[in-house]
Amino acid sequence: MVSSALTQSAIYRALEVELIRFMQQETDCQGLTLALSGGADSMLLLNLYGALCQSHGIAFEAIYVHHGLSPNASAWQAHCAAACQTLQVPFQAVSVTVHKVPRQSLEEQARELRYQALDTNASPNHALVFGHHANDQLETFLLRLQRGAGLDGLAAMASKRRLASGRLCFRPLLEVTRSEIEQLLALANIAHIEDESNQDDSYSRNFLRNRVIPLWQSVQPGLLTSVTRAAALLREQSELLAEYSQLDLQQCLQQQHLRLSPLAAMSRARQANVVRAFLAFHGLKMPSQAVLNQILDQALGAKADAELAIQVGRASEFAEQAIMLRRYRQSLFVVKPQADLADFNWPDMPSYTLPDGRTLQREQGTGMRLPQDDEIVSIRFDVPLLRIHLAHKPGSNTIKHWLKDAGVAPWLRPRVPVVFYNETPVQIIGVGFSHAHARLDGVQWRCIAST
Repeated sequence: MVSSALTQSAIYRALEVELIRFMQQETDCQGLTLALSGGADSMLLLNLYGALCQSHGIAFEAIYVHHGLSPNASAWQAHCAAACQTLQVPFQAVSVTVHKVPRQSLEEQARELRYQALDTNASPNHALVFGHHANDQLETFLLRLQRGAGLDGLAAMASKRRLASGRLCFRPLLEVTRSEIEQLLALANIAHIEDESNQDDSYSRNFLRNRVIPLWQSVQPGLLTSVTRAAALLREQSELLAEYSQLDLQQCLQQQHLRLSPLAAMSRARQANVVRAFLAFHGLKMPSQAVLNQILDQALGAKADAELAIQVGRASEFAEQAIMLRRYRQSLFVVKPQADLADFNWPDMPSYTLPDGRTLQREQGTGMRLPQDDEIVSIRFDVPLLRIHLAHKPGSNTIKHWLKDAGVAPWLRPRVPVVFYNETPVQIIGVGFSHAHARLDGVQWRCIAST
């Protein structure tokens, strides 16, 4: 039973109006999943949203992510589980392991793992709900200002955003202060945990929270209000700029790559915005200004045949291997790590799925003659120096030559499957067939990209 001190509060009424508006606007949202830490903000949301969702027939659940970074983490999990049981809110706990990664703080990695765990374990079509409040917004703004963030960074946290997976995130407390949250919890006699790491001023956010902001507010009491207002205005301008960036991006985007010729006709500022939008299109973080300048200088200023390979991210699903930005034939490509491929004999079946998700499919029709009884059919990769005479092509040449002739980017060539009858290459899949094996009533293999 939720305390009447909560349901009769102004915050409860404001959250109710905002929740109804949110559910009306986000028609694909079928419920809410609270990121529950046991702290003051998430405990307030657990109680408020527990009552609101029950009142309005909205599915509601909570997830606690156990990082293992604090000796008290298991006790916090038990506190959250007990609170959910009392309020009859479905609860689950998920454990993650945080390892130190180069060029990434432990705090940042823990945050990323938390989002991944929440996204993976929340019910389908649920929005994730977070307890970030006005003081968090102030801290985020100042941290990003100190790091030299641009317009989008200084806009701080949006009340709504989507993860790369498409899942919606919602922050309903951004206009509520920490003191208002703590006062309401005290009034309703709701217990919450205190993370001992919040007192460790070696973390930049804690240093701001515990030492800088209180001193600043002592001489400027309106600091929180003014910075919150500034962040909201910057968010509005950032969203407007994003709309124009998308228009420019569409002029340059072709399938998954970025054409350089229309990009070169734009001003430097617009070029930078397009590159940012292109990286965001691929779900990547914004690069530093130095990396962005390097991309533009090498992509637009280097010789036409010059190699370009700039790291723009890391792939967590591939042991943090680098994600690269590369140039080929006047276009930029985002190249992500992929599963290793190994040669194999073709099984007696019409299709076969490769480790990278692509499907090889054998079909009857124009292609090559069927293999003879003493011929073993195999699929091989990365055989650039073997020669083959393709049908309707002049003479024999290397597989490397035919792949280059077909416009296959250098980093993709080792991944193009080649069909062999015994030790003879008979088809470069997607490129052509052996002249000596060509038949109108034969067989061919196709490669279908993963969806």
